[in-house]
Amino acid sequence: MSKLSRFVAVTTLCLSTVSVASAASKILLIVNKDPVTEHDLDQRVKLMVFSSGGQMKIGEAQRSEILRSIVQEKLQIQAAKLRKIDVSAKEVDAVLKDMAKDNNMSYDQLISLLKSNGIDKQTMVSRIRAQIAWARYIRQQYAPVVYVSEAEAEKQLAKLSLDQTTKQYNLGEIVVLGDDAQALASIKSILTDLKSGAKFEAIAHQLSKSASAAKDGDLGWLAETSLDASVLEKIKEIGLGQISDPIKIAGGYKIVKLKDMRHAGTVSKDDVEISFTQAIFPITPQSSPEEIEALAPSIQRVMGAKNKSEFTTLANSYNADVQDTPHVRLAQMPDQLRGLLTSVSVGKCTQPVMTPNGLIITFICDKRQPQPIVHTKDDVMNNLEQERFGRQAAREIQKLMGSAHIDTKDESAKRMLKL
Repeated sequence: MSKLSRFVAVTTLCLSTVSVASAASKILLIVNKDPVTEHDLDQRVKLMVFSSGGQMKIGEAQRSEILRSIVQEKLQIQAAKLRKIDVSAKEVDAVLKDMAKDNNMSYDQLISLLKSNGIDKQTMVSRIRAQIAWARYIRQQYAPVVYVSEAEAEKQLAKLSLDQTTKQYNLGEIVVLGDDAQALASIKSILTDLKSGAKFEAIAHQLSKSASAAKDGDLGWLAETSLDASVLEKIKEIGLGQISDPIKIAGGYKIVKLKDMRHAGTVSKDDVEISFTQAIFPITPQSSPEEIEALAPSIQRVMGAKNKSEFTTLANSYNADVQDTPHVRLAQMPDQLRGLLTSVSVGKCTQPVMTPNGLIITFICDKRQPQPIVHTKDDVMNNLEQERFGRQAAREIQKLMGSAHIDTKDESAKRMLKL
């Protein structure tokens, strides 16, 4: 996931404070006395397009799902307020600073980047508050219901320990609630956008109605034996990095992304993790022989680097674009890249590869064989707990939607929410 996509994947967020711009905006609907304006919707649409890397086409189905998300966030904040749950400005700032740090930028740079794309800071701040407040509300409401006993955790741990050959899947999910045709149309529309290049993590964070949305839809590693049959069936139909067709679940639909897979308690050659740095020179298959020849001495010097620091310094001095990639498992790489990197030792460069985006030289920084994953009782208890909190959160938001008083005289909003 690129730095930009990581940034945009975590920047979808909205609350009840109405900005000066939105105060003058047309009110689309009122959710239990809290207004949702045209400005609110436009801001979220802009953020959605930005988050998707510009690859998402916003039509009626997408606007409907975004508006439904705003309505649900209003209800989440209202429910939290009734329980006297508050989120301080200091907590919100901490999240914003983490976002900036994750993307190698300052807080001010982060806000400036959004502003340059026409996105108000308040659009982020509001949803950050909504997410934190909702998580606290669900934990406060349902902690007794989702309690996992030590005996239950030990039983699950023993099951995992006995079967060291169990296949495990690293999954992401996007969930849309509703058993009607609109919900199915929404999940299909999202799937179309993803196949067109939209960022899975960004859309999961903004539109998914699962508790995993706060983690960009990440479900982590799940054993084959713990998955529902319908989910497992779809996973087996797709390859690494691919996304499933819609899956019917209780109360809605979901799609899953297969990020990785492995066997518990074992490691293989595909588990080797490689860290590398690439220098991209500005010559392409369309460059003239003279241009390529002029760069040849510079490329040879870069390829002779003895360490990463020297490689980076030389590449920068010749105006190459330098990009670092931390440890990535071989199993997650495209076949061509996997073959290129496995054949070169640490501290050496691969042969140059000409691409439409430039000539690429890769320096191998590190290779490591990870240790087999060892499950602990705490891991098992936490996974079971989060799974149960997620189910309760889905039920609770459906209950709130069912009892909400939503008033609108705007025909487009009525149509989008089917009121």
